[in-house]
Amino acid sequence: MKQIQIKLVTIEYIRNFVNVTVKHSVDLDLHQGRYTVDARSLMGIFSLDLLNPVDFVIYSDDEKIVNAVLDDVKAWIVDGADKPAVDFKAGDKVKILKSAEKYATGEVIPDRYKGETDEISQLSKDSKSVLLKGVYSWVWASDIEIAK
Repeated sequence: MKQIQIKLVTIEYIRNFVNVTVKHSVDLDLHQGRYTVDARSLMGIFSLDLLNPVDFVIYSDDEKIVNAVLDDVKAWIVDGADKPAVDFKAGDKVKILKSAEKYATGEVIPDRYKGETDEISQLSKDSKSVLLKGVYSWVWASDIEIAK
């Protein structure tokens, strides 16, 4: 069993999270306080207080399975999202790093956008993600660099 904290802040995050979790045959739950819901249940997830992180539990002792699930949900892991952000501002020209895998919303970043110059349209309130004008998607601040 592996337990980590995740944050599901928008309806789109939740939808994408459920789409990722249904691919795995292992039992997956979300815990918050005295409530436990199936991580694949949209209705269950919406019954939680989504303003706060929730505990995501993977019921498996198989390290390969656990790592596969963690890799698929890393966009929502609080620890992964809490990396210090660089001081970006709207209007900055940036590039998505070649190592970036998923947008902040959980979708896979197509290779054609990696390394291309784009402009920051908006920063999230916590400055951990930015909205890029060209791809019109939220990207983790840790997955971009200032374009030179």
